[in-house]
Amino acid sequence: MGYYITPPASYHEGDAQYGDIVVPQRPDSTYIWNGSAWAQDATLKVAQDEIVRLETERSAVAQVPAIKTLVAMTPAQVDAWILANVTDLASARTALGILAKIVAVIARAQLK
Repeated sequence: MGYYITPPASYHEGDAQYGDIVVPQRPDSTYIWNGSAWAQDATLKVAQDEIVRLETERSAVAQVPAIKTLVAMTPAQVDAWILANVTDLASARTALGILAKIVAVIARAQLK
């Protein structure tokens, strides 16, 4: 198996196609072929880092037991959970904190 650039700049692995340029294996998807070597593209690197950061954040929030419970609930079950668990100011703050974390993770992923 080889590594190729199909002009103008389409990288692929496998069998050569007509007009392909043989290149070394690309280090990762944040590198672009500059005509003679792989160079890391700063814009692609920032985008990749942001994807990793969002996934790490999502994974961390998804491990919070109360959030795991809420995510598995139907809307009717969420209503019942709120009625049963939000009984005073302290429990309301706790519930609001849980919901705010969920909304923040979703919003960052969808609004960026």
